[in-house]
Amino acid sequence: MIGFNDNGYNTVDSFVDRTKELPTKNVSIYEIDFNPLNDANDSEEDKIENAEKIHEQGMVYTPLHVYRNKSHRHGSDKKYMLLGGHFRLDALLRNAELYPDAQKMVPVIVLPTPENETKELEMILLLNEVRPLQEEDFKRKVELYLKVWNGKAEAGEKPKGIQKRKWIAQRLGNRIGEKKVEKFIHEIEGYERVRKDHDKIEQDEIEQLVIDANMTEPVIED
Repeated sequence: MIGFNDNGYNTVDSFVDRTKELPTKNVSIYEIDFNPLNDANDSEEDKIENAEKIHEQGMVYTPLHVYRNKSHRHGSDKKYMLLGGHFRLDALLRNAELYPDAQKMVPVIVLPTPENETKELEMILLLNEVRPLQEEDFKRKVELYLKVWNGKAEAGEKPKGIQKRKWIAQRLGNRIGEKKVEKFIHEIEGYERVRKDHDKIEQDEIEQLVIDANMTEPVIED
């Protein structure tokens, strides 16, 4: 599939840039369905503001990314399933309801249909990483990329020669460091790293913390 080299050394930009080399076509905004795998967390206020900006600009010129939904994935009967451009499609649909002269045809790049849900989610994440993110947004993205990593591992396709935290950091364009990614992973997986202070913590408390941290259980001495 275009742009995917799972050794972890391709940047997000390289994938997005390669899609720009593909031909575009104009399709009706009503032929495109929102992808339920997209974890967009835009507020209603942001959506309204974005729609107004696009209406003032007049047109959306940057292509959306879609795939031909021949198999009716996600229970959709629409011709195309969206991969990248959820914020813009939402704005176009809002404006079409409000203004008779609003843009109703939009340029799209039609990508190959993802082989499975894991690869589909990865494509969505890669194609929707252009906007600024807050700390809680980064944690949500780490959680989704962790889901992709685990899906690849289950399928025997885990990236080789690279640590999980580094792979996720690269997929986020290195906008947060590996240590921050690792911290988020620990929080998501339900434990925190244990920092033991032997002067302040009794031995039995240390052992319980080790167990809680999902580490090797302590050896019980006779």
